[in-house]
Amino acid sequence: MTTDEIIRCFHGWLDIDWRTKQQCLDWMRDIFHTVINERELRDVFSKYCNDYIEGKHDSYLAHSSRGYKLTSNLDEIKKSIADDESRMKALSHRVYGVKRRLKEDNQITLLPEQIKELDAYEVISKMEI
Repeated sequence: MTTDEIIRCFHGWLDIDWRTKQQCLDWMRDIFHTVINERELRDVFSKYCNDYIEGKHDSYLAHSSRGYKLTSNLDEIKKSIADDESRMKALSHRVYGVKRRLKEDNQITLLPEQIKELDAYEVISKMEI
């Protein structure tokens, strides 16, 4: 099945109530006899959201702790995006922190007492290349 065919399977079911990822996978398997994995489901949902951004349809695939829902309700869409923003901030903080730490790990750190004990040749010999 194509991405568009899969999302059409959810119309009339996923727009009624919030559904978990597992319920969506079970729905596809039980009703349409199509087995897709979680990655494929996320890709389908991502494409649907991108199509919303491009103006191809008026419903957005919102997510929350309750699961997923096809909606045109602005409040539900805004709450879903607010969750995306908080995740983005947390992820960006982690990425920046790890990159900063990796830069620091490549620096030579000398404690004050070590500075007196080591000359320049010893410092260079202890550097990792």
